[in-house]
Amino acid sequence: MATRLGFDRLFRSLARLTPLSLGLGYAGSLAVGTAVYYLASINRREFLLLLGALVALVAVSVVLTLVTWYQHDPVVRGAFFLGTTTPIGKLIGFSVAALFGVRSGGGTLLATGSFFGIPIAILLSTIVFAILISLGRRFRGTVGPENV
Repeated sequence: MATRLGFDRLFRSLARLTPLSLGLGYAGSLAVGTAVYYLASINRREFLLLLGALVALVAVSVVLTLVTWYQHDPVVRGAFFLGTTTPIGKLIGFSVAALFGVRSGGGTLLATGSFFGIPIAILLSTIVFAILISLGRRFRGTVGPENV
Protein backbone atom coordinates (compact mmCIF):
# COMPACT_ATOMS: atom_id res chain seq x y z
CA MET A 1 0.00 0.00 0.00
CA ALA A 2 2.76 2.45 0.92
CA THR A 3 4.60 1.52 -2.27
CA ARG A 4 1.53 2.14 -4.40
CA LEU A 5 0.94 5.51 -2.78
CA GLY A 6 4.59 6.55 -3.10
CA PHE A 7 5.36 6.69 0.62
CA ASP A 8 7.90 3.87 0.60
CA ARG A 9 10.94 6.14 0.22
CA LEU A 10 9.64 8.47 2.96
CA PHE A 11 9.05 5.57 5.36
CA ARG A 12 12.50 4.11 4.68
CA SER A 13 14.18 7.45 5.42
CA LEU A 14 12.12 7.91 8.60
CA ALA A 15 13.02 4.39 9.73
CA ARG A 16 16.72 5.33 9.69
CA LEU A 17 16.20 8.11 12.25
CA THR A 18 17.48 7.61 15.76
CA PRO A 19 14.85 6.56 18.31
CA LEU A 20 15.27 9.90 20.12
CA SER A 21 14.53 12.04 17.08
CA LEU A 22 11.70 9.78 15.95
CA GLY A 23 10.22 9.81 19.47
CA LEU A 24 10.48 13.57 19.82
CA GLY A 25 8.86 14.14 16.44
CA TYR A 26 6.10 11.65 17.20
CA ALA A 27 5.41 12.96 20.71
CA GLY A 28 5.48 16.55 19.43
CA SER A 29 3.04 15.92 16.59
CA LEU A 30 0.78 13.90 18.86
CA ALA A 31 0.89 16.71 21.45
CA VAL A 32 -0.07 19.28 18.82
CA GLY A 33 -2.94 17.13 17.58
CA THR A 34 -4.18 16.45 21.11
CA ALA A 35 -3.93 20.11 22.15
CA VAL A 36 -5.81 21.30 19.06
CA TYR A 37 -8.46 18.61 19.61
CA TYR A 38 -9.09 19.48 23.26
CA LEU A 39 -8.96 23.23 22.71
CA ALA A 40 -11.44 22.87 19.86
CA SER A 41 -13.75 20.75 22.01
CA ILE A 42 -13.65 23.35 24.78
CA ASN A 43 -14.39 26.21 22.35
CA ARG A 44 -16.82 24.17 20.19
CA ARG A 45 -14.94 24.50 16.90
CA GLU A 46 -15.90 21.56 14.71
CA PHE A 47 -13.27 22.08 11.99
CA LEU A 48 -10.40 22.32 14.47
CA LEU A 49 -11.76 19.27 16.28
CA LEU A 50 -11.53 17.29 13.06
CA LEU A 51 -8.10 18.74 12.26
CA GLY A 52 -6.68 17.81 15.68
CA ALA A 53 -8.02 14.27 15.41
CA LEU A 54 -6.59 13.95 11.90
CA VAL A 55 -3.12 15.13 12.97
CA ALA A 56 -3.06 12.64 15.85
CA LEU A 57 -4.35 9.82 13.64
CA VAL A 58 -1.71 10.44 10.97
CA ALA A 59 1.04 10.60 13.60
CA VAL A 60 0.02 7.30 15.20
CA SER A 61 -0.47 5.61 11.83
CA VAL A 62 2.91 6.67 10.43
CA VAL A 63 4.91 5.69 13.51
CA LEU A 64 3.04 2.41 13.98
CA THR A 65 3.78 1.57 10.32
CA LEU A 66 7.44 2.46 10.79
CA VAL A 67 7.87 0.37 13.91
CA THR A 68 5.90 -2.57 12.55
CA TRP A 69 7.22 -2.93 9.00
CA TYR A 70 10.28 -0.75 8.45
CA GLN A 71 12.28 -1.26 11.63
CA HIS A 72 13.64 -4.65 12.61
CA ASP A 73 13.63 -4.19 16.38
CA PRO A 74 12.13 -6.82 18.68
CA VAL A 75 8.39 -6.49 19.35
CA VAL A 76 8.94 -5.59 22.99
CA ARG A 77 11.27 -2.70 22.15
CA GLY A 78 8.89 -1.27 19.54
CA ALA A 79 5.91 -1.68 21.84
CA PHE A 80 7.70 0.01 24.73
CA PHE A 81 8.82 2.85 22.43
CA LEU A 82 5.25 3.48 21.28
CA GLY A 83 3.83 2.75 24.73
CA THR A 84 5.93 5.47 26.36
CA THR A 85 5.87 8.17 23.70
CA THR A 86 2.11 8.01 23.03
CA PRO A 87 0.91 8.77 26.59
CA ILE A 88 3.62 11.39 27.06
CA GLY A 89 2.63 13.17 23.84
CA LYS A 90 -1.03 13.00 24.76
CA LEU A 91 -0.28 14.26 28.26
CA ILE A 92 1.65 17.25 26.96
CA GLY A 93 -1.17 18.14 24.56
CA PHE A 94 -3.84 17.68 27.22
CA SER A 95 -1.88 19.79 29.73
CA VAL A 96 -1.45 22.62 27.25
CA ALA A 97 -5.16 22.52 26.43
CA ALA A 98 -6.12 22.40 30.11
CA LEU A 99 -3.83 25.29 31.03
CA PHE A 100 -4.88 27.56 28.19
CA GLY A 101 -8.43 26.38 27.51
CA VAL A 102 -10.02 26.26 30.94
CA ARG A 103 -10.85 29.74 32.16
CA SER A 104 -10.88 29.05 35.88
CA GLY A 105 -8.01 27.88 38.06
CA GLY A 106 -9.17 24.31 37.64
CA GLY A 107 -7.07 23.95 34.49
CA THR A 108 -3.87 23.89 36.49
CA LEU A 109 -5.29 21.31 38.86
CA LEU A 110 -6.53 19.22 35.94
CA ALA A 111 -3.17 19.38 34.16
CA THR A 112 -1.27 18.49 37.33
CA GLY A 113 -3.55 15.60 38.20
CA SER A 114 -3.20 14.04 34.77
CA PHE A 115 0.50 13.33 35.41
CA PHE A 116 -0.40 10.68 37.99
CA GLY A 117 -2.03 8.47 35.37
CA ILE A 118 1.13 8.14 33.27
CA PRO A 119 2.41 4.80 34.67
CA ILE A 120 -0.90 3.05 34.05
CA ALA A 121 -1.24 4.65 30.60
CA ILE A 122 2.28 3.49 29.68
CA LEU A 123 1.53 -0.05 30.85
CA LEU A 124 -1.75 -0.31 28.95
CA SER A 125 -0.38 1.35 25.81
CA THR A 126 2.61 -0.97 25.75
CA ILE A 127 0.36 -4.03 25.90
CA VAL A 128 -1.93 -2.72 23.15
CA PHE A 129 0.96 -1.74 20.89
CA ALA A 130 2.67 -5.11 21.44
CA ILE A 131 -0.47 -6.84 20.19
CA LEU A 132 -0.76 -4.48 17.20
CA ILE A 133 2.90 -4.85 16.23
CA SER A 134 2.74 -8.64 16.55
CA LEU A 135 -0.35 -8.81 14.36
CA GLY A 136 1.15 -6.41 11.83
CA ARG A 137 4.35 -8.41 11.57
CA ARG A 138 2.42 -11.64 11.24
CA PHE A 139 0.61 -10.27 8.18
CA ARG A 140 3.65 -8.47 6.77
CA GLY A 141 3.79 -10.66 3.68
CA THR A 142 0.13 -10.06 2.88
CA VAL A 143 -0.37 -6.35 3.51
CA GLY A 144 3.11 -5.03 4.29
CA PRO A 145 5.59 -3.43 1.93
CA GLU A 146 7.66 -5.52 -0.42
CA ASN A 147 11.34 -6.29 0.27
CA VAL A 148 11.34 -5.25 3.91
